[in-house]
Amino acid sequence: MAKKNVTLITQDPYVILDNGLVRLTIAKPQGFVTGIKYGGMDNLLDLKSSESSSGYWDLNWSLPGGTDRYQLLQGSEYSVIHMSNDQLEVSFRSIYEPSAPGIKLPLSVDFRYIVRSGVSGFHCYAIYERPPSGCRAFDLAQTRMAFKLRRETGKQLIVPESVLLINPINPDLKGEVDDKYQYSMDNKDGGVHGWISSGPIVGFWIIFPSHEFRNGGPTKQNLTVHTGPNCLARLFEESLWPYDFVSSPYYLTAKKRGSASGLLLVHDRFVSGSLVPAKYAYVGLSAARTEGSWQTERVYGLHGWVPGFIGDYLNDELVTISSGSQNTTWQSGIFTCQGWSNCMKIGFPDRTATGFYVPDVNPMYVNKLFLNSPEKRGANKYLPSTWKISFNLTLVTKGSYTLRLAIASVNVNYMDAQHLVFQVMNLGTDNTVCRHGIHGLYRLFSIDVSSSLLIEGDNSIFLTQARGGDALCGVLYDYIRLEAPATSSRFQQLYRESKAQDIFRKMQIFMSKDTC
Repeated sequence: MAKKNVTLITQDPYVILDNGLVRLTIAKPQGFVTGIKYGGMDNLLDLKSSESSSGYWDLNWSLPGGTDRYQLLQGSEYSVIHMSNDQLEVSFRSIYEPSAPGIKLPLSVDFRYIVRSGVSGFHCYAIYERPPSGCRAFDLAQTRMAFKLRRETGKQLIVPESVLLINPINPDLKGEVDDKYQYSMDNKDGGVHGWISSGPIVGFWIIFPSHEFRNGGPTKQNLTVHTGPNCLARLFEESLWPYDFVSSPYYLTAKKRGSASGLLLVHDRFVSGSLVPAKYAYVGLSAARTEGSWQTERVYGLHGWVPGFIGDYLNDELVTISSGSQNTTWQSGIFTCQGWSNCMKIGFPDRTATGFYVPDVNPMYVNKLFLNSPEKRGANKYLPSTWKISFNLTLVTKGSYTLRLAIASVNVNYMDAQHLVFQVMNLGTDNTVCRHGIHGLYRLFSIDVSSSLLIEGDNSIFLTQARGGDALCGVLYDYIRLEAPATSSRFQQLYRESKAQDIFRKMQIFMSKDTC
């Protein structure tokens, strides 16, 4: 089938982009997508929704320390960026007006749509511009593009807000609860999702070619669907990335980009006497010089972490990448200098709570994959809960032991204020439990424990989730480990040598890994 030329039709207050395969109708100058004609269907979008809620851009923002504000992006200027027989690109620009009354987001947004000849779909992207000076600070929580699709046709890959499965096709799921958060994925695992119609047979799929604009790192959890038939963008189109047809001067084509390659190694004396490859490592480049950073704006710092090892890695030397370069190399070694002898450990350090026991919940709302942790007593009453970890020490070495764990208040051997070793205040608020997450905001704590609190024989560590209150208040543990102090003169010699060689690194930091 021969490709047809792309045409632009103006029918005020709309513009129509058509390539013979897909016909896109957009409100002018607002930029709302009001119609998508394809595969024998006049409109794939929900016919019952308003024009501003069928295909749109929005964002959530706040003033520093303030409450969340929702804003629907609505253009006030329309222009044609590029027009040829092969490609059409149009722009809808929302302009910040500092003189406008009320509290306004100091951000101008240019959101664009591209239709190309022979392509059964369209491309979208947005440019966010902050005025150069004189504007208030703000926090941009998220921005997105969303499409609300037709309900009455086809099989939808969506679920309502929450459903108790009474008679599912798979009998093993009977009695479980199904909701939108069980259709979430980490950034690194984002896959195919969308909407399917059975008559006519049409699929609506959204493709993401790159994750470079996202925050939160590769293990940031995101929704693939939303309440009702709303399809949010979460799919790869990696083979075509970076695109060569985008008109914005802010977009870097392949010729303007560079690449870096090298070998990342781990040195952990408990695993091997020599350096080992950093298997399944997560690595990113960032201009920031703090561990745990995942921004990918240009070059400079090499960041990473490796499943099976606690801590974050930051290369001491900058990685230089120039436009068009493909021969940059780096080589680094990590030694996770986290104590000398493990007295007790629970879990596997992969930054998730898999492998930890969770108590029973209300059998009416059981889901075998995700369970809440607070202890429930009485009708709808949740009390603070305490975990007791028992372990045996044949020898107590004089000095400072180190306890490594995530999010808790901790007592050793005695549950009273006098023996409180460590307490964390005001953590959480990441909605992990209510969103069925297996990980949330990751925090690594390194706590000094005096040997005077330990005895030869049976010992106990108490981890208290002191807040209680409701079913959605809980703690997820990744890895818990108690380390004895160094005793061997040889170990101490190795440690001193490593400090001189700048290979050993003590990583006692915070690493953000948000949930959706």
